[in-house]
Amino acid sequence: MKNSRAIQFNLIKKSVFKVLRDFDVPKRIAAVTAAVMIEGDLRGYKNHGIERTFEIINGIEKKTINPLAQHLVLKDFQAIKIIDGQYGLGHFFARQSMKEAIKRAKHYGVGVCANINSSHIGILSYYSELASHSGCIGITMSTSSPCVVLGKSGKKILGTNPISFSLPFYPFHITGDFSTAMISRGKILEYLQKNDKFDKYFGIDKNNKPTKDPQSLLEGGIYSMDGSIKGTLLSLLISVLCGHLIGGDINANVKGTRFTDHHPNKGDFFIAFDISKFTSLDKFWDQTFALAQMIETSGSDFGIPGKRSFACKQHNLDKGLVISQNMLTLFKNHNINFS
Repeated sequence: MKNSRAIQFNLIKKSVFKVLRDFDVPKRIAAVTAAVMIEGDLRGYKNHGIERTFEIINGIEKKTINPLAQHLVLKDFQAIKIIDGQYGLGHFFARQSMKEAIKRAKHYGVGVCANINSSHIGILSYYSELASHSGCIGITMSTSSPCVVLGKSGKKILGTNPISFSLPFYPFHITGDFSTAMISRGKILEYLQKNDKFDKYFGIDKNNKPTKDPQSLLEGGIYSMDGSIKGTLLSLLISVLCGHLIGGDINANVKGTRFTDHHPNKGDFFIAFDISKFTSLDKFWDQTFALAQMIETSGSDFGIPGKRSFACKQHNLDKGLVISQNMLTLFKNHNINFS
């Protein structure tokens, strides 16, 4: 980007907050939404970062997202709570849900909280790490509108259906966060905007032929994360946990996750395990460190999950973030300038 410069992340977060407030998003919801979105940028996942502000604005203007929505409790039983987000902003309800799962885990050993009918929630690792920061193992799952093809059928029934987990560790938490598709829809849109093609086949076109073209991938479908049955099986499990198990719809009927022409009706699933209820916390820490050391010294190209995004975040906190011209224009239209 020509004449671009890095901007301190807190200034960007405050700016996103102001834009959301200008669209009548309540203060506490706007604050959480801005904080989670910029976390995506800090960790290097711009597809789940502040660029999603445009998606939120679009949904509010089309009235498919309700910024004033209050959740409706569907189930509340011991270790389990299920809520209906009533088409509200997902980041806020997701944060509430993981905190509720942690609270119940501290009492029961395991806590589960799930949402249906709220908008996109950003990077799942943010929520999983809420749990690991609290001495728990955290797991977060989510569904998305169908875009992954089943084997050679060309039928799109499952979404990219990401999953994340996080374990307490130091100086960063051991955190995995990945899609069960071979590539995220956000990455496809990124290449489409750049008018670029991929260097390998990530899926098929509408005629069921392998393609490297992003537009053709959107029209056709994406392969599962390993291109075989195993990725599809994991995605299927996520679709059930985040779907009809919690009172939502089946994955094939999910809408409104990336494009806001429809109300968002996907599901999110949050689990927290209180480690101290299962084993000695000190022993768990020692053995996790031992495992991490074995991975580090194995000579493998597999690194400890979370290390790269932690380093990326530290760099961006220190150096600032370069944001798109579209975001700068949006801020300018809301009387925000970085001098």
